[in-house]
Amino acid sequence: MEYAISFYRTPYKKWLAAARPVAFNLAMISAGCTIFSFGMNAILIPFHILSGGLTGISMLVHHFVPSVNIGLCYLAINMPLLLFGWRAISLSFMLYTIYGIAFFSAIAGFITPAAIQLDSPLIAALLAGIVCGVGGGLILRTPGTAGGLDVIAVYLKKKFGFPVGAIGFTANAASVVASMVVFSVQAGIYTLIFLFTFTMQQQKKTPLSCRKWDVRSMLIRKDFKNLFRSTPMPLT
Repeated sequence: MEYAISFYRTPYKKWLAAARPVAFNLAMISAGCTIFSFGMNAILIPFHILSGGLTGISMLVHHFVPSVNIGLCYLAINMPLLLFGWRAISLSFMLYTIYGIAFFSAIAGFITPAAIQLDSPLIAALLAGIVCGVGGGLILRTPGTAGGLDVIAVYLKKKFGFPVGAIGFTANAASVVASMVVFSVQAGIYTLIFLFTFTMQQQKKTPLSCRKWDVRSMLIRKDFKNLFRSTPMPLT
């Protein structure tokens, strides 16, 4: 009888031990996506400040065609990257990333908080950088992402040693230029301020995010310090 009980308890304990880190990572990704989405919908969009990477592209599409759901647009843009990364990067990384993309797309497209009333676009850029940076930092410290250019960056670094920082630098430069062209020069400056603040906050250790660095975040930090020390680098 005791042997039978022990037999059934052992697999349960092993399953529970294996499930705990998975649940924790999913919770971190969910929390990060929720916080970033709040900053995007409540601050960035009302003040015409762009994020970097595919999120910024989705924001531009939504600006020109307001009827397009920003979450569904982000999901559609990420689909080719998922197919690409599924065979090129590790399975666990892609499974977490698929969850992150789905969760962010849902919450960004269907949960839209009221815009925060602020007197200055500069304050909006700084506040959005802090809020979105906290969300991005939580995601960054998991074995997955919420999609975007992270998939391409990880693949290029893994296969060719291509600096992750170069991807972020290019994406951010494009966002600043696009903001200047579509909105105004001032909007481009505020976008630059947001991106810089976002990166500083994203890489800041907090009680919730102070965990062992995964390979992806270590590469990002290394490239950020060595190659683009003064350049913000969000990849989402």
